[in-house]
Formats: sequence, C-alpha cells, structure tokens
Amino acid sequence: MFLLVQSLSRAEQKRYRDQQFAVGNQTSIGLQLFDLLTQQQEYDEIKIKQAMGYHNTQRQFGPVKSHLVESILGFLRSNEQHYNVKNQIRKYLDYIDICLARKLYDEAQKYYQKAVKLAEEAEEHPYTADLKSYEVLLFYKNLAQEGQGFEDLVRGGEQIVQKLSIDLEARANMYQIIAISSSDKSREEQAREIRAIIENSNTSNPELTSTFGSQVTTLELRLRLHDVLGDFEQVYNYSCLLNELWDKNPAFKQIRFGGYLTHLVNHNEACIDYGDVELARAALESLLKLKPRSTNMRNRARWYYLFNSTGFFLKFGLLQEARKFLNELEPELWSTRTKLYHHTAGTMMYRIGILYFWLGDLKMAEKWIDGMKMQEKFHPSLAHVANSELITCLINLENCEFGFTPYLIKKYDKSVSRLAEGKQAHMLISKTLSKICQRRSLDSALLQKLAIELEELNHGQQCLKTGLFDVQHWIQAQLQGQNLRDIASSLKLKSTSNS
Repeated sequence: MFLLVQSLSRAEQKRYRDQQFAVGNQTSIGLQLFDLLTQQQEYDEIKIKQAMGYHNTQRQFGPVKSHLVESILGFLRSNEQHYNVKNQIRKYLDYIDICLARKLYDEAQKYYQKAVKLAEEAEEHPYTADLKSYEVLLFYKNLAQEGQGFEDLVRGGEQIVQKLSIDLEARANMYQIIAISSSDKSREEQAREIRAIIENSNTSNPELTSTFGSQVTTLELRLRLHDVLGDFEQVYNYSCLLNELWDKNPAFKQIRFGGYLTHLVNHNEACIDYGDVELARAALESLLKLKPRSTNMRNRARWYYLFNSTGFFLKFGLLQEARKFLNELEPELWSTRTKLYHHTAGTMMYRIGILYFWLGDLKMAEKWIDGMKMQEKFHPSLAHVANSELITCLINLENCEFGFTPYLIKKYDKSVSRLAEGKQAHMLISKTLSKICQRRSLDSALLQKLAIELEELNHGQQCLKTGLFDVQHWIQAQLQGQNLRDIASSLKLKSTSNS
C-alpha cells in the first residue's frame, strides 16, 4: 500500500484526490489514510493508526488498507485505459460477455470484431486465442461471417496457436540467454550455450517468424550472442537492423512503447560500445525526443535517459560534461535509483561512483559505490564487484587511511580470486597496494612500477579495461600531485585534457 502511494507522481496524487472529491469521498477514511501516507517518508503504521483513531481499539484496520489499494489500482487502470491496448481488449471482452448474457448478439458481434481487429494489429496472440472461443460461440448463434464454415474456424485456430507458440518460445529463449549472460561462466562457455539455444530454436526458421514480435526477438537473440563475444561492431549492426524493423512498423512504437523504449536504450548502449561518440550522442538525444502519451512512460523515458548518460560520459571520458551533469542532477539521480529495475539501478550507481572518483570527489564516489553495494536484488558481475572494491581501497589510500585499508584489500583479493579474466592485473594492483600500506606512504617508485606493468598487460590485452583505467587515472593524479609529471610522461601513459 505504501509503495503504491509513493509510486504516484504529484500530478497523479492530485488527480486521485480530485476523483475522490468528484464522487463525494472527500471525508472518507480511505482518503484520510491516503493523505497520511503521502506525508510519510517511511511507513509507520502506529502513527497512522493514532492519527485515524484506530490505536487501542477493536476496529479492523486491514479492510481500510485493502479498500485504498483497490481504489488506487482502479484509478490507475482507468487513467491508463486509452494508452494500453491490453486494457482496451479486456474492456471489449467484458462488453461481449455482458451482451451475450443479455442476448444482445448483434452488439456482441460488433464488439467482437473491434476486439479482434485490435488484438491482431497489436499481435496480442493470447487475446486472439481467447477471442477464438467467442467466434465459435457466435458461429453457433448464426452470426458467423458470410461463407465461413467450421473448417475455417479450426484452420484459423491452428494459425493462432502456431504464432503464439513461436512468440512464447522466442521470449523463453531470450530470458534463458539473459540468465546465461548474467552468470559467472566464462565468455566462451556463455557463447557456446547461447549459440546452441539459437541453433535449436524454431525462431531460426524464417518461415515461422512472420510476426513483428518474433522478428524483433530473433534479432535480439543474435545481438546478445555477439555482446557476450565482445564483438561490438556486430552488436551495433544488429541494433541498426532492429532500428529499421521498428521504423518499418511505426504503429508498434506506440502499441509497444515499453519494448521500443528498451530498444532505444540498448541501441544507445550499442553505439557507446561501438566507440562512436557522435552516434552515441545522437542515440542519447533520441530518448529526449520521445513523446509517449502515458505519464508513466514519459517518466521511464526520462529515467533511462539519465541512466544512459552516465554510460556515455564514462565510456568517452567526457569529464567536464559529466561534472556539469552531476552538479545539476545529482538529487534527481539519487531519487531515480529507487525507480529503475534493480540491476539497472545498481549499474547506474556503479558508473556514477566511478565518474565522481575520476572527478576527484571522493566523498560522493564513496556514497554512490556504497549505494551500489547496498542495492537490493542487484547481482553485479564479478568484474563490477572487483572494481568497486578496488575503488574503495583507492579512496581510503587517498585519505591516507593506511591502517584500515589492508582489511579492504583482503575483500578486494577475495573478489579478484573469482574472476575469469583480468586476474593478473588485479593481483598486481593488490600487491602494490599492500606495499603502500606497509610503507604508509604513496611511494612514487611503487606507483611508477605498477603503471609500467599495467601498460605491458594492456598491450597484451590481458587486463580488464575498467579496472586498468581506474588505476591509471589514480596513479596519474598521485604522480601529478607529487609534482612528478615528467615521470608520468616518461611512462607514456595515455592522458587526456580532462585528466
């Protein structure tokens, strides 16, 4: 109940109150409870009961809560009615049932035709299958289309079942591939398992993937495979093919706006990984140009724009743009983390933590990295865990906390031991950090040596990029801080105007 109320925007809260006033519920217990909940930052039922006179009484408070939840859900359902195809189809199904119960067969037939047209256009195959039972019923009421026989009904049913089966298989394959790509297995193992799923799937047969939904999912499966392989050029190519598919079917951009938004977010990530800053910037700006009709979808588009912006700044090292972005929007970003899907929220916090670290704001870096570690239901990759532990160690060394850092290095070592890639680089870093703690000094000779070793590993492509860049950036900052720019340049470290 509390989370539902908190999920409402201020505009939605106002509309809900207006609706309750319009039906004469301005003095209702439910509206009183609603107002109290909007004033709380954390749910406190004891205070609410005291305020409403339910404390130390035999009166039941549960029914009041249940009634409020149903009232808000009903409000949201009616509010989103015009933007949600499924809601409209369900409405027509209800109308058909009512008309059939009252023997208004002609009216039932009209609503049936409207529902079928909408379900077929939106490729809502489960509802098309449900409507087939009404078609059979209307057939026996002598309301079938002229010239239509029972064989036509059966044939149409078989086609619906086939389309539904392919769509369900494609979605199941996608969920299975997402689970594999999120596992701790090596890239080679992940790629082998994903390739086997694609090859053994019916979605590999072009004749069976005739629907828009199955075509989208088929391309996404192959995109995921190349993402696991680290072939970002192919990821970008498949993302462009998905762009073309959405552009050829513009009606689905509104009908399935959630899916289209997800595609644009993934396309932006593909442009970022591809390494073209202008393509990535254009893809990012496309999120700002979206004009969904639903308030909920407008909010989601905004949240994902913020999420993708963090990846854009991080990938291309646009620290001055990132500084302005974070200075202006940090409170909104902190609020957005509670609204995003838990994995997306955790990834965004990780990125922001690194950006603050690179900008030299260690306090804010620690806030966001700690926030990532505390994020519920977020299961970061092993590389993310190792790098976040590394950042924590570097922040503590920056603050000259040489006594506490060895404990953090042990946690870092534990996360490194589980890595499949980049372990050698992390072990070098850990060994150097331990020596720094022993000497209780950010010794420039140690930093020099580590920088050279990391460069050699990087040339041999044996190092994780994110961990390498974090440490390189930190080393450069330390050497420059000790007036040793000449040493940094002699190491031939890559530097930017920002650093």
